[in-house]
Amino acid sequence: MKRFAFFSTLLLLLASCNKVDEIDFRGTVIDTRECTASYVKPDLGYLVALTTPDSLGGDYTTQDGITHHNVVILYSPDRLVYRNDKIRGTFYFDDQYSLANCSIHWNDIDNIPIGVFTSISVD
Repeated sequence: MKRFAFFSTLLLLLASCNKVDEIDFRGTVIDTRECTASYVKPDLGYLVALTTPDSLGGDYTTQDGITHHNVVILYSPDRLVYRNDKIRGTFYFDDQYSLANCSIHWNDIDNIPIGVFTSISVD
């Protein structure tokens, strides 16, 4: 019985560690960055210029010289999205996602907050 109580408590603690604060958002995909160098299933980070909320992100300049404000980089969508797509959904911040899951690390986007999609739809 003690073993059951121990494992029940352990499972409860592990489950509570996974709770995240989801953020509702709207924005436009302005760029993508490779996360892994896999030809089979590449993982991409999507740089999204947020329209709502309006004060979470950093500044990002695209290759054509346009600077966008309030940009976040989001990973793991459940569908393909493309540059210039207007998207909405939810995400949570995870500043360790790139370090834990990516083999390619970009040093020019250090000021951009990192998050993970929890839901997404394309407008």
